[in-house]
Amino acid sequence: MILRLNVDVMKTNLEVLRRFAEGRGVGLAFMMKYQFWADFMAELLEGEQVYTNRDMKGWENIYTSKRVVVVDAFDRREGLTIEQAKGVACKDVAIVNFYCCNGKMPLESDLSDIACRLYAIGFNKVSFGGSLLLDYRNIAGDEIRIGEALLTGYLAEPYGGYFVGMSNPFEVDLEVWSSSKNGVVVRYGFMDIGGFTDASVCCCNTDFSVLDVGSKGWRNYKKGDLITLKPDYYTLIRFADKWGMQNVELA
Repeated sequence: MILRLNVDVMKTNLEVLRRFAEGRGVGLAFMMKYQFWADFMAELLEGEQVYTNRDMKGWENIYTSKRVVVVDAFDRREGLTIEQAKGVACKDVAIVNFYCCNGKMPLESDLSDIACRLYAIGFNKVSFGGSLLLDYRNIAGDEIRIGEALLTGYLAEPYGGYFVGMSNPFEVDLEVWSSSKNGVVVRYGFMDIGGFTDASVCCCNTDFSVLDVGSKGWRNYKKGDLITLKPDYYTLIRFADKWGMQNVELA
């Protein structure tokens, strides 16, 4: 599996995000899993507020930072409840997540209510995540945290589509095992593949995946060929975890 990055496309995504945040009157921050740390990512995001989930050079670990508190205010995931957060000594930044665990989209009124409650117990800043907030017009709080949209220009769930003005800067080459009217079979299973932004995965087991490339597209491939696709966030994180982002080819 060979992964390539078009740096200029990612820079365009970054500029779109900056304009969005400015237009909404909120700060822009990024949430990057530690697996995505690489020299080129650190350089691209130099000067930006970047949160992460382990101690990585130049990025702030949300679990060990003395100024950050992860607050479970909506999504039923890790963090303190708002009631528990009252007892925290340092209330600089409250990190609040949405959708990932409970699958619920917050209303704009939910954002306002959560922000008001956190300010009321003494927090200086409220940071909301993630990329789904790019479809909101009125965003309470101080900043939004973005990850998936920067990396892919796309939101797999709940929308399954690209954001306006953004595109996927990554592409991956997969070796074809076979091809028929049932789809293109590649020898990468669910340990390697999550999905793609330009193709559907019909079936995925431990060793192989079957890709839907259209009713006639399968005729373009035979065993040993390479098929080039745009990886979604779930495929990217698998690649980063297994091989490391330092092994990405830059274009």
